[in-house]
Amino acid sequence: MEIWLKNIKLQDDELITSYFSKFFNTDISIRFVGTNNQIQPNQANLVTDVIKNEIFWIEKAIDALIQYYKETYADYKIGWELSNLDDAVIEQYLPKEINQTKLLKLITPSEIYISPEESCEYGTFGFGLECEWDIEHGLGVYFKNWEVYEVGSMDVAFG
Repeated sequence: MEIWLKNIKLQDDELITSYFSKFFNTDISIRFVGTNNQIQPNQANLVTDVIKNEIFWIEKAIDALIQYYKETYADYKIGWELSNLDDAVIEQYLPKEINQTKLLKLITPSEIYISPEESCEYGTFGFGLECEWDIEHGLGVYFKNWEVYEVGSMDVAFG
């Protein structure tokens, strides 16, 4: 039996569990959206494959997050400058140049979202992250058929 299956609990009227991410070296929560009774086989199969294929989809997420960061940097920079912070402080949390190493220092995985049984599709899930440059809204990556479908604030991860 998968370890994550042994740790399922009810929280906020939804089933949740977690797994240890080898990539991030930390536990990541898994939330079964709209599921408060029993995890169905298609949901369980998806979670098993999400865990097994972690490197594959995380690398896609990181590439998409770097692109998103580059596209939204100017808007975030304006917001940070309005706070009258020193340029060095802004650079610490919102570096002008971004790469995978810098990005990984600025993000923390939060939760993987699995759709309810009736809409759960293989390879389709959300990945929510916290980030240093937007602590209020975070980041979200939504996958369809194992491909990045959308990137944005945390609410994107809900599909």
